[in-house]
Amino acid sequence: EVLISKMSRAAKTEKVPRPRKLAWKILEIFTWTCMISQVASSRGWEFLEPVTIESGWDLRSMEVQNRAMAYIEAAAPDLIVLAWPCGPWSPLQALNQKTPMQRRALQIKRRQSRKTFLAFVRRVAQYQRSRGGAVVGENPAPSKAWDQAEIQEAFMGLEHRVLDQCRYGLRHPVTKIPMRKRTRLAGQKEVLKYMNKKCGRDHQHHPIEGSFKGEDGKWHSLSAWAGGYPVEFCKNILMGAEEFLISNKAYVEDVGETVPDVADGIDAMDEEERIKELEEEKVPDVDEAEEQRLEEEQRHPVP
Repeated sequence: EVLISKMSRAAKTEKVPRPRKLAWKILEIFTWTCMISQVASSRGWEFLEPVTIESGWDLRSMEVQNRAMAYIEAAAPDLIVLAWPCGPWSPLQALNQKTPMQRRALQIKRRQSRKTFLAFVRRVAQYQRSRGGAVVGENPAPSKAWDQAEIQEAFMGLEHRVLDQCRYGLRHPVTKIPMRKRTRLAGQKEVLKYMNKKCGRDHQHHPIEGSFKGEDGKWHSLSAWAGGYPVEFCKNILMGAEEFLISNKAYVEDVGETVPDVADGIDAMDEEERIKELEEEKVPDVDEAEEQRLEEEQRHPVP
């Protein structure tokens, strides 16, 4: 109640431009490479410690989530990038579950993901929006997490973009063949201004599967490696974020929308209220045939 009250007051407070003499601050959550932060640092941003399992933040614990929120509030980042784990939400995961026991196990994983990771995404995104900061959510375009109430509530009313990372320089680390990796982003429209490139289908794509031998002589998962972002992808996000922060425009569209209050837990709103509030959400049209074709492409190389 105290947090909600504090956020309600913050949402009503006039947004004051950050003095340009101070470096903008970026915080990545869940990402292990922190590539956007590295590129941001080269542009003069302050690189904050990421909130990720590799840096000691096990967000499956509510206690750790509360400590992470205290850290985020104290750090006051200008841009937060949220790239929650997509494993349980991949359509291929569902296809690979052949037995009732396997399907049940997947349901349990998804339920745990909603109660922990997705709920935390909602909590952070709503906090960041309430204070007028820039926020970006990222996951593969086919990820079923986009359909979950927690993610829809986190980015309600914001822009959604679908793009192909081959247009931003994603290449196989050994063969250098482009890898498509269709990705969906959510965030303020100014922040996503340059995130709109899709493949022209004029080149081959390497499937994102299997492993490769790195320069360190060890074998690495290609899908895990592709979880990092190419430099051009990072630059385009940062250009949009800088324009958003310089202009200091309101984070809510001028159509009477408001940022939803913070709500913890799956039962914070009943289902009918969720459906009513999400009816007007701006989301891109999904071509089911195209998405199925893209899923097949992840398995087999195509010209």
